[in-house]
Amino acid sequence: MKKVSGLPVRHLVQSRVGAASLSHAIRNLTSIIGLGSAPRQPHLVDARGSKRDNLYAYVAVDLAVAKTPVAISGQIGDEAGLFDTRADGEESDWRTGAHAETKWLDLAFFHIDGNGRLLNGPGRDLASETWVASASRSF
Repeated sequence: MKKVSGLPVRHLVQSRVGAASLSHAIRNLTSIIGLGSAPRQPHLVDARGSKRDNLYAYVAVDLAVAKTPVAISGQIGDEAGLFDTRADGEESDWRTGAHAETKWLDLAFFHIDGNGRLLNGPGRDLASETWVASASRSF
């Protein structure tokens, strides 16, 4: 059996995904529009086993706070396809927050919410609002 990175090929998940975004900055305000697409493929199947695609479009803005590494950020997106959890096909999400890039660390703090629903067995909504904080370092 053919192996890739030490794993049998049948255990690898390969995905074809496309994404594009455009941004434009005027002084300390950056606007962004983006589109992500995952075409119909064997790894994206619904509950009936049918292959599905997915499309995600969004607009975002970043407002850099003068003389600081901080930017205030907001984004609104719309989902259509396999990952859309609403029966009417109108799932939207949004996030607001702030992020900062320093010499040694990147920090972010966001509130994320949407109108989708994803219930687990006991009925807990896994798609409900949440707060996310992150710290990362790249080298």
